[in-house]
Amino acid sequence: MKIKNIGLLAPLFFCFGCGQEERSTICRLTEQNNEILLYSKGDQVITQTETAFFTYDALGISAESEKMEEMLDGLFQALKASQHGTEVEIVKKEDGLQITIILDCTKAEFDQLYEAGLIDQPADQISLKKTLDGLEKQGYQCSLRTKEE
Repeated sequence: MKIKNIGLLAPLFFCFGCGQEERSTICRLTEQNNEILLYSKGDQVITQTETAFFTYDALGISAESEKMEEMLDGLFQALKASQHGTEVEIVKKEDGLQITIILDCTKAEFDQLYEAGLIDQPADQISLKKTLDGLEKQGYQCSLRTKEE
């Protein structure tokens, strides 16, 4: 299974098997101020947290514009169908927006994510290995996260 763009953010995710070892992996796409944290048990992703920062200039809006409110409303509407297992936080900063999306795969209703067009096929879990392969192909640098991070 591959997850499609969730609002403005877009990692690839794939379904596949499960194991027992618990770990966390962090993936960074530095030039785009994007970070993805994956918690997994074996090959099964349990949660995915993606945080990205977008300047107002890059979005083509100003902090007080009506276009900003329309964009935020559109983002929330796009994610409305995926509320089950998904949390979204948008923080307005002086020079841009910080957007965090958390997908809890233990609560996600994958059929609703599929119907909303956020994943490309029905499934019931996400493969860590295939997710990391997809992210690295997009230019992310991924590594096992240490407890100090």
